[in-house]
Amino acid sequence: FGRMRTQDEETAGSKPWRDSAAGISNCTAAGSADGGGDSDADAGAAHVEEADEAVWVGPAASAESYLRIDAVVGAAKKTGADAVHPGYGFLSENAKFARACAKAKIKFVGPPIKALEDMGSKSAARTLMSEAAVPIIPGYHGADMNDERLQMEARRIGYPVMIKPVMGGGGKGMRIAHNDDHFLGLVHSARQEARPSFGDDRLLLEKYIGRSRHVEVQVFGDTHGNYVHLWERDCSVQRRHQKVLEEAPAPHLSKKMREEMGAAAVAAAQKVNYVNAGTVEFILDVSDPRNMMFYFLEMNTRLQVEHPVTESITGQDLVEWQLRVARGERLPIVDQDKIACIGHAIEARIYAESPADGFLPQAGKITRLHFPGDQRYIRVDAGVRKGDTMSVYYDPMLAKVIARGDTRDEARVRLAQSLRNSQLQGVESNAAYAAIVLEHPLFVKGKHDTSLLEEHAEELIKKLQQTKSFRMTALAAVAQLMASIEASRALHPPGSAFASLHGLALFEPPSCALHVDGRALVVSEESPGQFVIVQSGAESSTEKISVHSVREIERNKELLLNVTVDGVRFSTHAVFSGKNVTIYGQDGLHLTFKATPPDDYEAEEEEMESGLSNISAPIPGRIKAVLVREGDTVAKGDVVINLEAMKMIHNLQSPRDGIVSSLQTNAGDVVGFGDLLLSVSPPA
Repeated sequence: FGRMRTQDEETAGSKPWRDSAAGISNCTAAGSADGGGDSDADAGAAHVEEADEAVWVGPAASAESYLRIDAVVGAAKKTGADAVHPGYGFLSENAKFARACAKAKIKFVGPPIKALEDMGSKSAARTLMSEAAVPIIPGYHGADMNDERLQMEARRIGYPVMIKPVMGGGGKGMRIAHNDDHFLGLVHSARQEARPSFGDDRLLLEKYIGRSRHVEVQVFGDTHGNYVHLWERDCSVQRRHQKVLEEAPAPHLSKKMREEMGAAAVAAAQKVNYVNAGTVEFILDVSDPRNMMFYFLEMNTRLQVEHPVTESITGQDLVEWQLRVARGERLPIVDQDKIACIGHAIEARIYAESPADGFLPQAGKITRLHFPGDQRYIRVDAGVRKGDTMSVYYDPMLAKVIARGDTRDEARVRLAQSLRNSQLQGVESNAAYAAIVLEHPLFVKGKHDTSLLEEHAEELIKKLQQTKSFRMTALAAVAQLMASIEASRALHPPGSAFASLHGLALFEPPSCALHVDGRALVVSEESPGQFVIVQSGAESSTEKISVHSVREIERNKELLLNVTVDGVRFSTHAVFSGKNVTIYGQDGLHLTFKATPPDDYEAEEEEMESGLSNISAPIPGRIKAVLVREGDTVAKGDVVINLEAMKMIHNLQSPRDGIVSSLQTNAGDVVGFGDLLLSVSPPA
């Protein structure tokens, strides 16, 4: 929320208007005081503390807070704001919200209500784009939402077909049906996800283009009839239709196609008398590289998450542009030929998720957050800070890391280095995974398409797991032992009767056994600071590590070790959280290992061998549906529970063939991490 100062006030030295954690800190010259709204879950969030004023808008659940138009408008009025910047999500593309703002005489920093309505409905947008001679994809956008009608239309279009919510975006509710067998199940699943996300479960169908790139064009219009585009972005690196990497400009786009796309995007904006920032998304069919075609996908009637890459190549502040246009000014640049396109920029979205566990979203307190790099070339937009808690109620994105360079490869290398050297503790993230994607040969050459992450999923995850070499595993084991030694020293200081002998407590043997990520290891201190790590079993290995110095950064939580491994001496941080130890290696790669004492490990193994398999909540959330009853027979992989968390539906599967022997939850239940939900016993 803000009060939009006049140009006279701005000239007199008013402080800059800042745009919320989606933006409170990056708007510069537009001039305004700022405020914001917060829910129970965000009471201590960055955007709340950075705002001049913050007004409570409701409980943690978005449907009871950020999606409540009356609460948000009421909060804006309470601060005395005369403008609202809606950010990236929630009500940012909601025409009813824009109308409520207008009724309250509050300026909505975005397009006119009619443009929101026209482009907010994908079916209406398709008709308008056809009239504007913008290429469109074959599909069905009718009013009849009957299952039978949808299936008939899918057969007419021809499989595979894309199922998409009529309202909304961001990949939510999107499904791909490859045949009749799974079509209706995917339709029902799409409706389930669309309803809570957008308040509307209507769907549309489009022909799915298998080999494609996602290319979008940033457009701007003002109330004086001026329209420009600020070049294009390639957002083809996606997982489950959620963007992971974005870059500008798009690689390997011919001058002719770049001009045609830009012209089509401006035509789309002009058709709906668009004002302010918008993004026209195209799907680029690359099935035949010699004859590529592009089609209108949708228009996002808001600022995009990935707008920093456009700012990097144009040198323009897009939020400032938005506020100037909302204030009735002309576009800062009205001549298309004067919009610069210099160098290259790539952005990585860093999510709180575990790639090794199927990208399961993570929740928890962030104890460390740092993305290094020269600030002239590396920009970090983070909505969280050290000490903040990732909530289960909202999107799991932690930060955006943007790198720029004179060339695409320069930007790519800088971004990969920053991600590899990042330090993030408290929740797992996709930072290391994104760095691996940046180094995939297809991405390096710019020859990738939207299928990159799906087609190379096994290869990418395997490469992520391969980084956990025995050498790094051994280092984790030594770090765990050193943590125990430091804890012992704290209890028995030098000179006491129980002081250590060469680093170990008097009545303990100079070695310890533990399991690290399932590997049975014995760590022995042969002489002060000289450790031998032996792995027993079929894959026996031995590693020697010298520990030259140990400094406790935070008791029981973090050590700084100076070590020699395989002839290379370096310093490494070891951070501990429960049974997990994270090692920051000399190449910048950080790895998290699970270190378990033998007794605990054996107990876990016995439980697994007992025959009873339990399904526990992998993340806090709400039970959307329970698909089985006690006594039902299930097969391994059957979906038994739908868990709603972080704005997504997660399908929990049976871990084995068997019988549902115990059901501990019901639809609507709110569950915490690790809560027992269901047990499956062996088949009779």
